[in-house]
Amino acid sequence: MTDVGVEAHLELIQQDRTTSIRAYVAAVTPRPLRWQLTTTSRTPSGTSNVTQAGRTQGQPDRPVSEVSVSSGSEGTVVLIVFDGAKEVACEVIDLGIGKSAEPN
Repeated sequence: MTDVGVEAHLELIQQDRTTSIRAYVAAVTPRPLRWQLTTTSRTPSGTSNVTQAGRTQGQPDRPVSEVSVSSGSEGTVVLIVFDGAKEVACEVIDLGIGKSAEPN
């Protein structure tokens, strides 16, 4: 499901009351790629579903997107990268469930 030379990466940054999630798409050889970031988070007060999408040339030093969720949220973050209609990279992170994000 992954293409050699294309990488999807999610970075969690723990802050006081939120966790920021930065999405990166890296391509060894820059080329037009599409990405989709889907975040589903649950807290005692409700559920949030957010989907973002865009295009990139695959510059590894800049995030393509950043979202924030409440600290202590549980759920899933999925970053999928497409080259045309073909899925070439994917990363999935589970939020909460006994895990804590690394502080920066």
